[in-house]
Amino acid sequence: MKLKLFQKQDLARAAVHDGLILSWDTGLGKTWALFLYPLLKLGYSREPIGLQSYMQAHTGRRKQAAAAVRLRPKGPVLIVAPGDLHQQIADEAWEQFGIVVFPLDSQDTFKSLACSLHSASSNLDEQGRPILAPDFYITSYTQLTTNGVNRLPSVQDWPDIVALRQLLCLKHGTHVPLSAVDDFCREQEIRWPDWDSRPDFATTCEFWAWRGVYWRDLYSKFGTDPATATLGVVQKSFDEQQAGLAERRDQEGAEKELVKLQGAFDTLKMLVTDTPDPSFAGLGIAQQDFVTRYFLAGFLQKAAFGNGESRGYEKLSNGAWRTQAVPGARAVSAPAESGANASDNDPPCVVSTRHIKCVHSPSLSDFACNAFRCVVVDEGVKMKGANTYVGAGVRQMNPEYRLVLTATPVKNRVPDLFWLAHWATGGKDEAHARFPYKNDPSEQTKFAETFMVSECNLTRLADAKEHGGKAPAGRYSKLTAEVCNIHRLWKLLGPIVLRRRKDDCGEDIPPKVRRVIRCKMGTQQADVYQYHMQCAYTDINDEEAIGARLQALRIAAADPTSTHLHGQLGDPTKPCRCTFKPVPPDVQTIRLNTTRQQTLQDLAEAGLSDPAQPIPATIQDRKRARALLETLGKVDEELASPVQRYDRTDPKKDCPVCHGKGELPLPHISGQPFIPKHASVLNLVHEILARGEQVLIGAAFNDPLDRLSEWLTEAGVRHLKLDGRTSQKKRGQQAAIFKRGRVKLPAAGGGETQLAMPVMLAGVECMAEGHSFHLANNVILLAYSWALDKFLQIINRVHRMTSPKPVNVYVVICDGTIDRKLESLLAEKNESSELVLDGRLMGERSEEINLAQLLQVAQREFDPTSDTLDEGLIHAQWPALRDRLSAAMQAWDDTCEVASAP
Repeated sequence: MKLKLFQKQDLARAAVHDGLILSWDTGLGKTWALFLYPLLKLGYSREPIGLQSYMQAHTGRRKQAAAAVRLRPKGPVLIVAPGDLHQQIADEAWEQFGIVVFPLDSQDTFKSLACSLHSASSNLDEQGRPILAPDFYITSYTQLTTNGVNRLPSVQDWPDIVALRQLLCLKHGTHVPLSAVDDFCREQEIRWPDWDSRPDFATTCEFWAWRGVYWRDLYSKFGTDPATATLGVVQKSFDEQQAGLAERRDQEGAEKELVKLQGAFDTLKMLVTDTPDPSFAGLGIAQQDFVTRYFLAGFLQKAAFGNGESRGYEKLSNGAWRTQAVPGARAVSAPAESGANASDNDPPCVVSTRHIKCVHSPSLSDFACNAFRCVVVDEGVKMKGANTYVGAGVRQMNPEYRLVLTATPVKNRVPDLFWLAHWATGGKDEAHARFPYKNDPSEQTKFAETFMVSECNLTRLADAKEHGGKAPAGRYSKLTAEVCNIHRLWKLLGPIVLRRRKDDCGEDIPPKVRRVIRCKMGTQQADVYQYHMQCAYTDINDEEAIGARLQALRIAAADPTSTHLHGQLGDPTKPCRCTFKPVPPDVQTIRLNTTRQQTLQDLAEAGLSDPAQPIPATIQDRKRARALLETLGKVDEELASPVQRYDRTDPKKDCPVCHGKGELPLPHISGQPFIPKHASVLNLVHEILARGEQVLIGAAFNDPLDRLSEWLTEAGVRHLKLDGRTSQKKRGQQAAIFKRGRVKLPAAGGGETQLAMPVMLAGVECMAEGHSFHLANNVILLAYSWALDKFLQIINRVHRMTSPKPVNVYVVICDGTIDRKLESLLAEKNESSELVLDGRLMGERSEEINLAQLLQVAQREFDPTSDTLDEGLIHAQWPALRDRLSAAMQAWDDTCEVASAP
């Protein structure tokens, strides 16, 4: 292998630091940095390869190692990466460096790999760190943080309460009289027993004696106490209160009170019998089960106190142990020197420190938190969560050297960077010079408030003060995506984030050609789209569910036959064609010119006299200026290519379709999946196969990928379908086949020839990160995602520094659908990220668009009178297209290369 100049420069800078974030653009070789940074920090040794067993265990690896020696780091190194990237990383390590990567997939694997240099019974060194052989190890986020971890049991859901009680070694005990509770309260000088002042209960009977405290509100509701309560007394009180509620005039309030009364009675029935103050043994089976569950719930709640927290213990030179001093406490004196200066009166010094973490079930990160000298985290943005299992688990790793790899450290907003930077700079509990923030979630809020612009709704704040007095702090203010204190932020992040864009790498990157394919909606598809535009979408509070409606519109634009489209409230209708009256071309032109003149006048009033120029920074209402420019563009587009428009008129009484009603019901789902968008994609696949190239098709939903898979299978076109329904391991294996390009592997050991794959159907949520498909030079974007950065990422799976050809990006959108707005959002730059990471602003600042505005755009884009294409006519052309696809697949196979035998 041969490094590029920018790679040498950046890795040399990285080696100066013990931890940092390496933020290279996708396609610049972050996988190589996974291995080069640890080798630079730890050093390495060379050993003869001699790994026949390793090669036999990995039959998919036909290439030989890059050198005749195997490289090993001089210390254990852990790579944390998504599971579907493991095979790609292991292949790259072997082929480029001759490095063997060992999987670390579970706690048991870690225990078996840990070895002892001191004795056969211990796998810890003097500092309490597990001892591993100096090699590269790899694990996934879930394997490291959540796999094999059993959460605390829920006693209410535990099927066999006896088994749980036996598991926790708890007894029923002997009867404890109620007088014991009174004696305890008297000794503790408690005038009214408080549940928070209870003693620790070792048996169920001890807990049973305190039932009058735990359920005192219920006893009080029925006017009794444990010493006098019987089932008859409670039943009589319940009947009297029930009769009183029946006589109330407020029936609605009485019904609510009756529900509460019934619930209290059902609970208290489990605590009383026909005998006053019964012993626990005198309760029925169901009653004992009820009380035992509450007893165990309290026991587990106390046992879980401090769960997840760590405490340090220091071993002194005299052999004693003590709790580690808190930060800021007086430091322990240094060890006394031997000889004449040593004195028996010198205080003992600390010789080692151990940490114990309170957990119910340890994760792999609990076992291995201090076992590695270097930890490299690939796709590090996954650890941005403050309190998530993944974020907290990865940040628990405490190596000497640490590296975070991600092309998007600022995924959405600047605070996304906080925990990445905190861990990369040492993950210390207290603030320090390199990162002046503590290890506390509140510090992330402080970070956000320092570097993000805050907006406050002064009108609502003043109105709240006028009507309700003092308004709650922060209720009417919010943080925006706009960055402030930018020079201070650059000064903070400059030594932490090493950023390199493709435009700044000094290498010739193959160009990326973006082609927008616009197609009309299908006739049935338009009806389904209109249904979900008009029907009632409400949430549990009977308010409009904008997000659910937008989700349905996105699905309808991608696959109107999806089972995720459900019928909602209401019966939406559409006007019958008999009510449409075509607008004459001259009248239509006059209307468009009038709209254009009015738009130009509005733009001039807003401060933009020349629409061809970028929006100047002096314009205050930038959102309005953008909307006016968008309207002007649509008008000019329609003037250049006129579209037939229609006006409404009265329905025809003899119309055979609507029978004079003028309205037709709309379906919530279509029965015809062969829509124009899918036909366009299949035609593109045919063109790409005819050119002898590969194509990656990305979609945010599974349904359109399933449809395309059915048609490609029918046409005999080999393809891979990799989405969230495929396991990470299998995704990695199949992705390696597609990455091979147009190379067939010969049969080995009597097996079948491994054919190349020309098409991959990829779910953008699981295939947009980490993978490298540089031999494929075509991407088709089919169904958009809310996370628009995912689509940029999936393009970058193909657009690499090593791409041999220009990359074609085909964006297939349905006119009149939400696709158009999402496509325009995709074209805008993420300027906050550029401003923070690159130290410069690449374009004008883009405004955020909320869901309500997006829905307004979708409603404005859709025109029920626009022309559509009948799906039946399109499907009639499928046999001919199927034959062309089959022929192209055969020709593609004939030109594939055959790899030489290993």
